[in-house]
Amino acid sequence: MLARRNGWYAQLQDVPPEKLIFLDEAGVQTNLTRLRGRSLMGTRLYATAPRGHAHTNTLISAIRLRGPCATIVCDGPTDSPVFPPILRAYPNNPEQRYVMTAQTR
Repeated sequence: MLARRNGWYAQLQDVPPEKLIFLDEAGVQTNLTRLRGRSLMGTRLYATAPRGHAHTNTLISAIRLRGPCATIVCDGPTDSPVFPPILRAYPNNPEQRYVMTAQTR
C-alpha cells in the first residue's frame, strides 16, 4: 500500500496545482448536546435538549485553488460506495485531477 501511495504522489508532482480538485467531508450529528453549562453564581442552570431525534448529515465539498467549486449534503454517514456517484456528479473534465484528502490514509 505504501508503494502505491508513493507512486500516486510521484504522479502528482507533474500536475499543476490549478488543475487539482480536493474532496473532503465533514459530518454533523444532531444529538451532540452539551452536558455542562454556565449560569450566574449561586443559581442553577435549567436547559432542555432534544431526545431521540439523532440524525447525521455529511457535507462533501470540492475545493480548487480558486476556491470552493461544488458542495453536496448527504443524509446519513458516508462510506466508500457514496463517492463514485458524487464524482460522476462533478463536471467530467479530463484536464482536472481529483485528490481525496480525508480518505488517503
